[in-house]
Amino acid sequence: MHSGRIAPPLSPEERALFDNFGYLLLRGFLPRDAVRWLLEIVDRVCEAERVRQGLGLQDFVEVRNAVAKDHELLALVDWPEMLSIITELMGVELQLNTSHAMVRPPQPPDTPESFKAIAWHRDGHQNIPVV
Repeated sequence: MHSGRIAPPLSPEERALFDNFGYLLLRGFLPRDAVRWLLEIVDRVCEAERVRQGLGLQDFVEVRNAVAKDHELLALVDWPEMLSIITELMGVELQLNTSHAMVRPPQPPDTPESFKAIAWHRDGHQNIPVV
């Protein structure tokens, strides 16, 4: 599914954004056909979890260890374009600790922005030097 190309090195601005805020937003990073393919997999995995838990379409669903539920999700682990950026940010000694697929329903009208707030965090040790 992936193109096999390696992403160009991060710009100094992108690197500073990651270093200062702990995330990097790369718009248009995945090709549209890859996004559709991955959404189909996540929909399938999450629908099975909805059935298992008796959840409705308006309920939040979270699938822990998602790659074990559908091995096609493993493609994201070593997606060349993504892996080159991740190793640039975090080094080459990486391990997959866990994987989650989460689907949140649309936010109800007239609810505060904090309704879906997630305490964003970096998984793992917080003081790992970035090389």
